[in-house]
Amino acid sequence: LCIAGTVYLMLKEKNLRRIGLCACVIGGGVGNLFDRLLNGFNVIDFMNFGIGRLRTGVLNFADLSVTAGAVLLLLSELRETKKQLAPANTDNPSDD
Repeated sequence: LCIAGTVYLMLKEKNLRRIGLCACVIGGGVGNLFDRLLNGFNVIDFMNFGIGRLRTGVLNFADLSVTAGAVLLLLSELRETKKQLAPANTDNPSDD
């Protein structure tokens, strides 16, 4: 129900950046849900980075999608809010 409501709101959304970032969050969540349902409640979409025996870490791609989408969406919203709160009259310097 929550996903259906979110998809409905995204269909009314005009900002393509917001749509894409919300899709990352929803897609990562749905990906983890399907992994858990189809694989005995285990998540299997991991990537292991490294060269030879040197390993830097293991990364869950769906979690990366959720996290990156949420962080970038937050930054985007903060930037839009800052832009809306900026003074409207920036063309006339006050020290003339």
